[in-house]
Amino acid sequence: MRKFILTPFICLLFVNYSNSQTGEYDNIGKFGTHGISWALVQKDNQFGFIDTHGKAVVPIEYDNIGKFGTHGISWALVQKDNKFGFIDTHGKTIVPIEYDNIGKFGTHGISWALVQKDNQFGFIDTHGKAVVPIEYDNIGKFGTHGISWALVQKDNQFGFIDTHGKTIVPIEYDNIGKFGTHGISWALVQKDSQFGFIDTHGKTIVPIEYDNIGKFGTHGISWALVQKDSQFGFIDTHGKTIVPIEYDNIGKFGTHGISWALVQKNNKFGFIDTHGKVLVPVEYDNIGKFGSHGNSWALIQKDNKFGFIDTHGKVVVPVEYDNPDKIKIKK
Repeated sequence: MRKFILTPFICLLFVNYSNSQTGEYDNIGKFGTHGISWALVQKDNQFGFIDTHGKAVVPIEYDNIGKFGTHGISWALVQKDNKFGFIDTHGKTIVPIEYDNIGKFGTHGISWALVQKDNQFGFIDTHGKAVVPIEYDNIGKFGTHGISWALVQKDNQFGFIDTHGKTIVPIEYDNIGKFGTHGISWALVQKDSQFGFIDTHGKTIVPIEYDNIGKFGTHGISWALVQKDSQFGFIDTHGKTIVPIEYDNIGKFGTHGISWALVQKNNKFGFIDTHGKVLVPVEYDNIGKFGSHGNSWALIQKDNKFGFIDTHGKVVVPVEYDNPDKIKIKK
């Protein structure tokens, strides 16, 4: 997230008059050089404006006055006692001079302006009204997290506000990822070293209870690999647990010469299918790839004995041979 940088006031050139000409002013600027027909006047290091009739339209009480129309709005930024606000083209104070900084309107992905006070941030709208309270440690740009909302930070916690200034996602997360970066439209959230997902309505879709969550679709299937207490399982694209979190390891689907995935538990191996069902019980010391022994079967090992299973998971050669090369396969 980026904080705004206040646009510096533009240095002003004054037309000097003799005391008899200027009367009460130390300096008078040219008319029409501040984005308005008025002239900037100075007295005792304070600034104001006079109109083309010589009438004071803005009192001489400001430490600095910027040009009208340079902050993404027709108003002029004014400074007094190191505080900032805005006056309009009638000389009326539209935004009170109480902010430590005011950014340009329209630079945060929305028509509002970011304001700062006592190291806290909020927003004012184009009517000068506070639309987001000044209570956040940081506010990101709208639309930069894969959604129209803005990421906000408070006391090292994160949440989201929408384009109406309403809190959509409560400020309670240690981290929030971008929407759509995990192979799904949701955003990964973190709280107390645990992970889960929220959807594009701000609703918790996957509870924040996992030690790790992989991207959807990276294991040869549309699901996402999840980890909890050093155990692994799968959740689907609805956030439902499809494979229970009970395995020490899960391989990718389709990497053993078959559509299934190799699973490991307590140093034993088996297979699950693309519905999450156990097709080969997790009881073997080793399982080879299907089709690597001159037939479509897979070599299995248990207690230093060997056999074969077929592509339905059925034991077709009992696990009773000492040497797999000595197994005679009937054709």
